[in-house]
Amino acid sequence: MTEARQAIVNWALAGALPRDELPRALRVAGVTPTGAQWNTFLARLLTWLGAACLAAAAVYFIAANWQALGRFAKFALVEGALVAALALAWWRGLDSLPGRAALFVAAVLMGVLLALVGQVYQTGADTFELFAAWAAAIFVWVAISRQPALWLLWIALVDVAIVLYFRTNAARAVGVTGFLFAPRIALWIVFASNIAALAVWEWLGAARGGWLAVRWAPRVLAAVAGTVVTLLVAYDIVGLDSRAYGWSWAPYALFVGALYWAYRVRTVDLFMLAGMVLSMVVVVSFALGRPALEHGGAGAFLLIGLTLIGCAAAGGYWLRQVGAQTRGSP
Repeated sequence: MTEARQAIVNWALAGALPRDELPRALRVAGVTPTGAQWNTFLARLLTWLGAACLAAAAVYFIAANWQALGRFAKFALVEGALVAALALAWWRGLDSLPGRAALFVAAVLMGVLLALVGQVYQTGADTFELFAAWAAAIFVWVAISRQPALWLLWIALVDVAIVLYFRTNAARAVGVTGFLFAPRIALWIVFASNIAALAVWEWLGAARGGWLAVRWAPRVLAAVAGTVVTLLVAYDIVGLDSRAYGWSWAPYALFVGALYWAYRVRTVDLFMLAGMVLSMVVVVSFALGRPALEHGGAGAFLLIGLTLIGCAAAGGYWLRQVGAQTRGSP
C-alpha cells in the first residue's frame, strides 16, 4: 500500500496525474481507507479497549473495596470474571475478535487471582514467584491462542520474573563467581531471551505466515532488546558498576550488525533500522559525554551537541535513502 501511494504521488508530481484527481486515484488504489475498513478498525480498537478496561476494573474494584469485601467475595468476583471470560472465548471461538479479547482478559485475570491468593493467605512468596507462576499458568492458553498480544504478554511476564528473581536472590543466583552484580545479569538474560524470541518469531513468520507474519510484535521484541543492550553499554561507559569489565561492546556490535543484515541486507524494515540508528546515537552521546563531564568545558559540550546533530542528520538522511531505494524512487 505504501508503494502504491508513493507511485501515485510521484505521478502527480511529474504532471502525469492531475492534482484534482489525486484523492480519487488514492481511493481507487485502495490507499485511502474505505468506510468498511474504518468500521473494522474501530471495532477492533473499541473491543480491545473495552477488554483492557474490564480487566483493570476488576483489579481496581477489589482494591478500592478491600476492607468491605470478605475473602470469599473477593475470590468469587475474580473467579467469576475469569470463568465468564473463558466461557466467552469458548463460545465465540479463538478465531473471532471477541474470543481473542476474552482470552486475553482471562490471562490478565489469572494474574489477579494469583496475587489475590498471596494477599489473602499471606503465603510469603517472593514477587518473582508470582510472575513465574502467572506465566506458567497461562502458557497453555498462550500456546493455543495464535495471538501475538498474548505471546508478548507471556514474554513480558518471563522478563519481569527474571529481573525480580535476580534482585531477590542475588547471592544465590550469582554464586561464588561474583564478577557481575545481579541486575546486570538479569538484563543480559532479558536481552538474550528477547533476541531469541525475535529470531524464532521472524523465522516462523517467514516459514508459516498467518498470524505470525504481523510486524508489530517482532518490532516490540527488537525495541525491548535494543533498549536493554543500549542501557548496558551506557552502564559501561559511565562506569556505574566498578566490577563491570566493559565487554558489552562486543554483543552490542553483534546486535547492530545482525540488525543491519536482517533488516537492510536480507529485507528492509525502516522501523528496525530507525531503532538501530537511535541506539547508536544514544551510545555516541554517552561516549562523548563522559570525557566532556570529566575534563571538558563549554567548548566540549558544544562539540558534543554539534556531533549529535550531525549523527542524527546523517542517520535520518540514510533512512530516507533506504526508503527511497525500497520504493524504487530515484
